[in-house]
Order: sequence, then C-alpha cells, then structure tokens
Amino acid sequence: MTQEEKIKRYIDGPYTRNEANEALQALARPDGETLFNRLADTVAERAEACPPWTDEAERQRLDAEAAALLRQLTSPHKKNIPLRRKWLSVAAGIAALVSLSVCGVLYLNRLSPKVSVDYREVAASYGEVKTVLLPDGTQVSLNACSRLVYPEDFANAPQRTVTLHGQGFFKVARNERQPFVVKTANLDVKVLGTEFDIKSYAGDEVVSVNVKSGKVQVDMPDVSMKLYADEQFHYNILSNNLNKQAEELEVAAWQHGELQFNNTPIQDVARELERVFHCTVTFAPGQCFDNKITGSHTNESVESVLESLAYISGIRYKKADGQYILYK
Repeated sequence: MTQEEKIKRYIDGPYTRNEANEALQALARPDGETLFNRLADTVAERAEACPPWTDEAERQRLDAEAAALLRQLTSPHKKNIPLRRKWLSVAAGIAALVSLSVCGVLYLNRLSPKVSVDYREVAASYGEVKTVLLPDGTQVSLNACSRLVYPEDFANAPQRTVTLHGQGFFKVARNERQPFVVKTANLDVKVLGTEFDIKSYAGDEVVSVNVKSGKVQVDMPDVSMKLYADEQFHYNILSNNLNKQAEELEVAAWQHGELQFNNTPIQDVARELERVFHCTVTFAPGQCFDNKITGSHTNESVESVLESLAYISGIRYKKADGQYILYK
C-alpha cells in the first residue's frame, strides 16, 4: 500500500492507531506538503459537491469528533509522536481533511441510494449437523443449534462477510481479491482461503478457533493475531483470558459424531450435551463446579457420556423430572 493510499484510508475508512501514525509520519516528510495539498484538493472537491447541511446539530457534533481526533493525535502523552511545529500543522491539516470527509462525503453517501442486499439464513437444530454451499463455493458445516446468515451474492462486495451464531467448520474458496470474514458476537475471523472451525455459542464460557489448514486472522476489539495450521485460539469470556496453542487435534470432530473437549469448563460441557442430545442438564445447588474436562467420546447417548464424565472427574448424575442433575 502506497503512502497516499494509507492516508486516503485514514481519511475515508477504518484504520488502526498505527496506520494513523504512519499517515502523519508520511505527511511530515519533505514531500508531505505536496501530498497534503493533492489530498486536500480531492477532499475539498468532494465536499463542495455535497448538498448543504440541514441538520446543524449533527454538523457540529461531527466537527467536534474531528477536533477530538486532533487532540488525541497531538496529545503530549503520545510518546511515539514528536510534537514539533510541523507535526502540529500537519495534524491540523489532517483534522481538517477528516472534518471535510465526515461532514461532506459521508453526508453525501447517506443521501445516496443504498444497494439492497438480500440475505439467507440456514440453521441446524438439536442433534443435527447441516452443510450449506455458499455462492462463492465456500462450504460450511453447522453443528447443532447453530445458525449462519450470508448474502445471496458476494459479487459487488469488497469482502465476503457472513455471520455465525454457534459452531461451524468452513472450507473457504480462495479469492485473494475478496477476503472471507466470519463475524461472531465476540470476534471476527478473516481469511483468503483455508479450513477452520469456529465455536461461539451464546451462553458458553469459551469461544474458540481451530485451524486445519492455511492461516486465519482473529480480530477482537483490542487484540489481533494470526493462527496457522494445527493452532488453536481460546477466549474465556468470564475471565477475559486469551490462550493460543499449537497442538495436532482433529478439527471439527463433531462432523462425524464425536464429542471433543480440550480443557473445557464443565458448564460448557453441559450445554454441549443439551445441544447434541436435546435434553436438560443442570447442576446441584450449593456445590462448586470448576472442573475442566479434556477428552473425546462418541455421542451414542447422553448417559454414556455422563458415565465417562463421572469416571474422569468424579461428577455424578441422576435423572429427575426429565432432566439430568450433576452433583458431587
């Protein structure tokens, strides 16, 4: 990406803090004034083409956002940005560009007709594994009680974006010009073409990504990392702990009827049993259950799995009122 492209992205699109710093550094170089003037002319032309503002309150709000951005970038607490006079001038110019872009170009975009996108949804019920072929040739297998939302056509989009609720195994059709992004409640996974498993059920304590081949990028609000084949990523929502490890494990063993746990909280194991066997699993009141379960089991019946669980953890079960109660 050229310096000009970086700055344009900083002005018009999403950017990281590092990219913002790079943009300022580019404009602070000897040829920065020429580059700045060219970009300023471009943004000014676009802003002049915008219709006049009718919402003065919103215009003032957006101006305030641009001013706040300027203060943030030029704060003396930013150790990586030397506060020379030229830097302040450049930063002020950037803020002006941002303000023009926000107040003009984005306003014009808001008034422009939106392209309608039709979405489809596929879901797997209790104890069911369902496979769907997406418009780009990507194959997705959904585990029990999972749901996938995707557009009918990826052709005109800069990236192929789908939304997953639950667990899915993806065989992504490679397209380097159009990355594939899986959005979940807690993280996004971005790839070009690979095979990987994501588990992100509402209510589960742990979210995981397991890569079978190729590489993926996991993006969270404050963390971004790459995973390669035979690497796993776990995020504990309750403790906010992140864990990345490399281990040769069978990816998506659930596709052929196997339950697989890897240091899994017992509460997540219980919810997994509920989804696979369409039953209710509860815990005896007044007892502490902080066990972590590791191992695999064929899902022949919920009773056989609970028997194995009792053997390895000492947690027993009884059936009462149509539900399984775990106790110590």
